[in-house]
Amino acid sequence: AATVSSLAKIASHQPHIRTSVVILLKNCLRDDDDETRDRAATALKILTVAIAEEEENICSDVSQADEVDQFQKKKPSEDDIALQIHSPLSFSFNKLERSIQAYMLDHEVMNSEDLLTFESLPPVDDVVEDEQSTDNIAALIRKRKVDPTDSVYAIPELAALGKIFRSSPSVHLTESETEYVVECVKHIYSDNKVVLEFKVKNTVENQRLSMVGVAITGYNGENIYDAIGELKAPRISYSCTESCFIVLESEESVISAFAGPSAFSLELQFMTCAIDEETNEEIGESLEEEYCLEDL
Repeated sequence: AATVSSLAKIASHQPHIRTSVVILLKNCLRDDDDETRDRAATALKILTVAIAEEEENICSDVSQADEVDQFQKKKPSEDDIALQIHSPLSFSFNKLERSIQAYMLDHEVMNSEDLLTFESLPPVDDVVEDEQSTDNIAALIRKRKVDPTDSVYAIPELAALGKIFRSSPSVHLTESETEYVVECVKHIYSDNKVVLEFKVKNTVENQRLSMVGVAITGYNGENIYDAIGELKAPRISYSCTESCFIVLESEESVISAFAGPSAFSLELQFMTCAIDEETNEEIGESLEEEYCLEDL
């Protein structure tokens, strides 16, 4: 990650090597480290725009015969966008983090198609904290920070699929007040596989769920991905949350030919049984039930 930043800073001051640096940064987009890929993507965007603007200015000022020499010798101007690579932020990273957290809590803007910019972030107050409170917050963050891939790697059948490239934030498939609260996390692999993890919470008292799974069908008949595996949650007691999984796979040719996201209709399927409040034993026979979820 540090090497990526150094390359970007050098390229921002030396326009004649920007094209070569861009080639190097493109290779960094396949790096295993998240921070390295993020820094490379940011630098690529800025340098690509800077190169395009520089070439446009050259074409308007000099003849084609002098273009290469002019491009190599020219120093970056004060308004060169590439200089933003090492320009300091107007606020601290702590303040930026709190502003983004506030932004994510607004479901209306999160569902909007508007681009996320510094100007669109909500303002937050400066917080002055003593050393003890800072340590407490840091400890709380470490405690709450859970790797979303842990639940996948903990299951041998899913761990055998290989390394997860990226996991998405949880997507709510039900309202938080319903009897069964379901969220979905998409675990993305580099070989056209996707593992859908459905986190199911049972909020019905004196009821136990068993063999909990999710039935998935292509939306409007579209089947870009095929379900090649499923792992159901064996049992979910009252006020408990367990995960069930579906493994999807698609061929590269199918993905390349399909322009757009793939949508699915979902249905929660399970067996339910009443539970004696005192003995915690099942009462009567289990019944098969279904529960419709939001489309994914």
